[in-house]
Amino acid sequence: MSLPSSSKVPKAIVFDLDGTLVDSGDQVMAAFRYALAPFEIEVTVDLLESVRSRNQNNLFEGILKNEDGLIAVRRLSEHSNKSAAEVSLYPGLSSILKLLKDRGVPVAIWTGRDASSAAQIISSLDLNTHFGRLVAGCDVAKNKPHPEGLLKLVDHFKCGPDDVLMIGDHEHDIVGAKQAGCRSALAFWNGRKDFSGEKHGADLVFSSTDDLLEYFRNVFLIKE
Repeated sequence: MSLPSSSKVPKAIVFDLDGTLVDSGDQVMAAFRYALAPFEIEVTVDLLESVRSRNQNNLFEGILKNEDGLIAVRRLSEHSNKSAAEVSLYPGLSSILKLLKDRGVPVAIWTGRDASSAAQIISSLDLNTHFGRLVAGCDVAKNKPHPEGLLKLVDHFKCGPDDVLMIGDHEHDIVGAKQAGCRSALAFWNGRKDFSGEKHGADLVFSSTDDLLEYFRNVFLIKE
């Protein structure tokens, strides 16, 4: 765990969903394969990265013609909703969410996926009471790394941007937080080895959920 020079206590926490709160990589890949199967397009990690910052209105622009793109988006949502119950919470995060709830710290989710499947994931994990607000890719005109979604949450929290800590596993989370004026934490517990948070200005880097739990215990002065 790397700590920032400032020990300012965050007033609100925002989590990314996929790859940060939940282990959903297999389900995401399967959903895109199902969406694009009728069009015989191979789904690769590079393809997923190329559409990551898009919203549903232009998700498959340049890959499919408009009417086929709409069909693919419908198929993607269909599969994502069906597979929501198969997604699992990363070990250790239940304790972290309980700590934040017990401390009365407001927590929200900023995700690039659609709101329907995101809400179903949270519901299937029985986590509805932990999150006061969800902003999804379909709720904004511009998806991550554009800060629009995060700024909506800053307004919701009614605090300054630098009072908000954004926790995510992708550079889009870090860049979006920086553009919004929020502090950021890079989550490395999903096994990704292809990203340097320092390069993009992450204030914190956590290699495990245990490290994140320790950080929150320290900043909120919680004793064992």
